Amino acid sequence: MWRVIGMSAVLIVSVIVLLVSAQVAPMQNATTTLPPYPVKDQDTCTTPPLGAAAVAGSTWKAQTFVPGVSGNLVRVEIPGQNTGGTTTLHIRSTADGSPYGPDLGSASISCGNDFDFESGIPLVAGQLYALVLSNGGGVYRYEWSYSDSDTCYPNPLGYPFTSLDNGGTWETDIVDFYFTTFMIPDSPTGTPAPAFDPTCAPTATPGPAFTRPSVFVISFPFSTPAVDPQLLTEELIARLKEASMYHGYADRAVQPYLEFQIYGGSIVRDPEIPSQLPSGTYDHAAIYDKYSLCNLVQSEQIDEVWFWDAGQGGFAEWVTNGPEWSLTDDTRVPNCGKQVTTMTFNYNRELDVALESFSHRLEGFFMHYLPCEFWTETWPWTGWPPQCAGLVSDRYGYVARPFSGNNYIGVCGDAHAPPNILDYHSYDYSNQTTIQSICEDWQWDGTAAMKSFNCQEWGCNHAQYHIWWMQNLPGLSNTNRDRNGNTQPNWWAYLFERAKHLVYLPLVVRE
Repeated sequence: MWRVIGMSAVLIVSVIVLLVSAQVAPMQNATTTLPPYPVKDQDTCTTPPLGAAAVAGSTWKAQTFVPGVSGNLVRVEIPGQNTGGTTTLHIRSTADGSPYGPDLGSASISCGNDFDFESGIPLVAGQLYALVLSNGGGVYRYEWSYSDSDTCYPNPLGYPFTSLDNGGTWETDIVDFYFTTFMIPDSPTGTPAPAFDPTCAPTATPGPAFTRPSVFVISFPFSTPAVDPQLLTEELIARLKEASMYHGYADRAVQPYLEFQIYGGSIVRDPEIPSQLPSGTYDHAAIYDKYSLCNLVQSEQIDEVWFWDAGQGGFAEWVTNGPEWSLTDDTRVPNCGKQVTTMTFNYNRELDVALESFSHRLEGFFMHYLPCEFWTETWPWTGWPPQCAGLVSDRYGYVARPFSGNNYIGVCGDAHAPPNILDYHSYDYSNQTTIQSICEDWQWDGTAAMKSFNCQEWGCNHAQYHIWWMQNLPGLSNTNRDRNGNTQPNWWAYLFERAKHLVYLPLVVRE
């Protein structure tokens, strides 16, 4: 059974209305002529969503349903967040309760949440059908809101499903996805839906990334991967590209800073488990030697290394080594003469966890390069290096959260604790507490605009929080100002030895 994982979105419960095609002929009953009004047929609960599941690339989602009337399906509302691209709703038959066969009909959108079938799709009352959602992927996706109950759709035949191979095979999910269907019944009854003229502005397409570093990717055979690591790598690259768009949640047209390129176009599937050191750590130096990775670094063919494992332990979440600084964590990762980072991700876990690992890597780099801007003075991040005495701030440090020491006005929080977590508990990405923050207008010179929000700001889920957090880092063409009123540098550039003019401070590792 699959867990529903994904990014959450604000569920906007609205009255859905529909234009009626003039080409549909009037229908007759025994006593009067009724116009072919579309009526709401099937509907899920209206409780706030638990979260939202990402539909992108090869990851498709589905929800089965049973029409209450026979007639033509003319519209489906799919609550969630549409980030752009082409999202298609496929209507399919079912077999053994799962989506099956070719499309009975489909509709595609690039914005909004409503899918209209102009010619209508004939459905029969009492039969089981499937709403199947797909999205082209890349930097775009559709976040389909889901409930906190497996009975949100009351018909016992209605189940959610996930496919990781473009709808080829399906596994049952846990809780219902939200949807509303509108039918023109063969025998019209009920209250018609009011007329609606759907309008939405097309989402801008981001331009090419500013930098396209090459990453050497290796998958190790610790177990059979839950998802093909090639697909996981491609999806992670797409999400990091989105995450590097400064304030990309507000403007989809901004240029991404970062888009990794897989060295050689595909990952390496190592047939052997790597050797281990006496400590139990896998020997990074042996892996580097096996694939001549330092030679590839020195010839400027690769900039970074990623490993995929099964979460069995023995690998560090991230390590880095080079002429500027080192954090090797007993891995024997070599110094190749350039600053190179090695990341490890778990192919049996959702990409939320991979994004969290990347956020920790960012934390480590900014703790090294920009500690006085990043840390807080007394809470929640202490232990700043001595060079920052008198320079760290509970009010302005990037990871600051609201508490009495900053008059309950925070900044952006950290990888484990969003900015609306007011104590020491972690991993709470769906907390509804509303706080005040200057994260989205982070200025050290006292001019920051304060904003009140809760987890709805990032859709109340794990993955989207990390993307939101990264999109607020001072990025390409940022408008953040330091304590002297100067524009902040592009922090993303510190990942690839691009800031050599700075004085490097020693790294203090946080658990």
